[in-house]
This record gives sequence, C-alpha cells and structure tokens, in this order.
Amino acid sequence: MENQLHSVLTFLKKLNNQTNIVPKDDIDDHYDDLIDYKNEKKDIDFQLKELHELDLDNTDAIGDTLLVILQQFLGYLDYVEETSNLTKKIFREYELCRVVSNMEEFFLTPYGKKIKPNLSKRISKEKGQHLYLVEKEIDSRILAQEYIFLSEHRSYLVVADYSCEVKLVLNFDGSTNIQETRNQVGRVLEVADNVLRHADWRAAND
Repeated sequence: MENQLHSVLTFLKKLNNQTNIVPKDDIDDHYDDLIDYKNEKKDIDFQLKELHELDLDNTDAIGDTLLVILQQFLGYLDYVEETSNLTKKIFREYELCRVVSNMEEFFLTPYGKKIKPNLSKRISKEKGQHLYLVEKEIDSRILAQEYIFLSEHRSYLVVADYSCEVKLVLNFDGSTNIQETRNQVGRVLEVADNVLRHADWRAAND
C-alpha cells in the first residue's frame, strides 16, 4: 500500500507544480509521514505476530496489544485522510487555474460532460469564441435561450442572457467565478453589432 501512496504523492507534487497552492514543504512533510508509516507498518506486523503468540487466557496482554495495533491503524487512517484533503485542495485549485484549448476540451471535464447535451454550437462568435445556445435549462443560473461561451483567454466560461448581456462567469467546475462576474456583469456581447440576428443562429458544422 505504501508504494501506491507514494505514487499518489508523486502525482500530487506534479499537479501542485501547476498551481503552487500548497507549499513545497507541506508536500515534503507528507513524504516524511509516509516513511513513518512504513516504519509503523513493520511494527504492526511485529505486534500481530506477538498477538498470535500470546496465551489466550492472558487477557490483559491481549487487550494492551490490540489497543496498540488499533491505534497504529488509526494513525494510518489519519494519514490517508490528510492525503485525501491535500488531493482535494490541489485539484480544486488546479481546476480553477487550468486553461482549455477549446470547448471540445472543456466538454471532456466532468462539468463539461454534464452540460454538453443542453448546448448547441452556433455560427456567431464573441472575440473569436463560438457561442453556444442553451437549448434546455441547466440550472437556476443558466436558462434556456441564453448563451454560454469560452472566454477570450480560454480560462473560464461566460454566460449571457437573451438580451446579450453578460450575467455570470463560471469556472470550469461549474462554480461561480465571483471576481470575473463582478467585472463583466452587464457587458454587452460584441456579436453582429450587439444584435444576434436570426440568420446567425444556425448550427455550426465545424
């Protein structure tokens, strides 16, 4: 198991290099803790061997040995939980900081897969990015007949209402990008002189 955990830590270290959200020392501490776990595992094996060699009538010794073993197991579970929390923290920041090349790449993400069936690609573009018509309401924030598209720098999603005004900016995991929403809300799309003509709303073939 320690080899698998070491592999997980190696991947987390690589992922953290993309965000630098977790200090390098914290990652190194997890490696050190893993070494401690390896040593504890050897001690657990020894304690288990001792347990099976004890006289079954010696309940005090059996109880003490079992408590030691269980405490060591709990320490291991704490370590796994800490690694799990580290994973969530790094991956969350990675998702927020990532850049996608195009919408097709976004549609490979968990949130992208979820909303793709509700969208249809259109001819019209906003700053070089295709607009997608929301065919079916996604949630209370994104309604039918609204538009969603990749930002100019491909670092987040923009949602505009039926009047072509930006109403919301999303991170790629579907959470609200509060700062960008504040910056952009009310901005009118620069599409066909700010008017989305009916002719523009045929589906794109590419």
